[in-house]
Amino acid sequence: MLALLGIPSAWAQAGDGEPPTFNTFTFSPLLADVTSTEVVITLTVNVADNVGVSEAATYRIWKEGLSDAYWLMGDFVLDSGTVQDGVWKAEVIIPMTMPEGLYHVALTGGFFDAAGNGSGSVCPGHPISLQVVNEGG
Repeated sequence: MLALLGIPSAWAQAGDGEPPTFNTFTFSPLLADVTSTEVVITLTVNVADNVGVSEAATYRIWKEGLSDAYWLMGDFVLDSGTVQDGVWKAEVIIPMTMPEGLYHVALTGGFFDAAGNGSGSVCPGHPISLQVVNEGG
């Protein structure tokens, strides 16, 4: 009704107090052997919201004790479904220059809906770990 009156949709959603929710955050493969070639890993998260996600979360991959020069960061994009109930994905290239070891994989920043409600950056099983093997470095 408010949209018919020319009131912006964000105002129409102002009564929404429900943040986006997610119940899975996974990635594959769990081991990246970058000894002879870079490896692409795929991160996925299922997100639902009654209004619809308008801003996606980001990810960060890092190892304790390494400088932030080795951090990998980027954005999730809607891969399938809708902004109300969809699968969000990020494809990450693990370069051959990555030192071997156990890395944290985390969802950061959270998902936000059109009403400005944020999910936070914590979900079940989060953060999770990626094993990087690099026998050449």
